[in-house]
Amino acid sequence: MILFPSLLTATSYARGYGRLSAYRRSAGHSAQQPGTVGAAHDREGFALSQLPSIVTKTGAFLGLKSVMVSVEPGLAGVCLALSARGIELALWEILENAIKFHPTQSPQVDVSASCNGASQPCAKACLRIVDDGMTLSPGQLAQVWMPY
Repeated sequence: MILFPSLLTATSYARGYGRLSAYRRSAGHSAQQPGTVGAAHDREGFALSQLPSIVTKTGAFLGLKSVMVSVEPGLAGVCLALSARGIELALWEILENAIKFHPTQSPQVDVSASCNGASQPCAKACLRIVDDGMTLSPGQLAQVWMPY
C-alpha cells in the first residue's frame, strides 16, 4: 500500500539537494539528480520500516546526540509515495533546522510514524517530528506556508 503525504513538495525536495549530495558523497553513496530512477524502493515508494535507519544515519551525520524513532507496528509494511532519497532530504533539512534553532544546538528529537485514522488497513500515515527547541509565535505559524 502506498500513502501520499501532503506536506512535502518538489520545491522542498530540490532546495536541499546540494547539501544531501555532499552528505551522500562523503558517506560513500552516489548521488543522482532529482527525478532520475534510483533503486527499486525509490520507484515503488518509501517503506516506513526503513525510517529508523535513515533517521539514525542522518542524525549521526549531523551530530545529534538524542534522536528517538518509533514506527507503529501496523505500519511495518506500508510505503509512502515518496522516494527514500526524498525522505532523507526532508529529514536532513528538518533535523538541521532543529539543531540550528535550538538554544544550545543540541535538541532532543522524536520521530514517529503512526496511522492517522481508525481505518484498517491504514489509509493515512502521520510522520511526526518533534524537538525541544524554540517554538514559533502564532504570527510566524500563520506565515509558515507562504513563499519567501
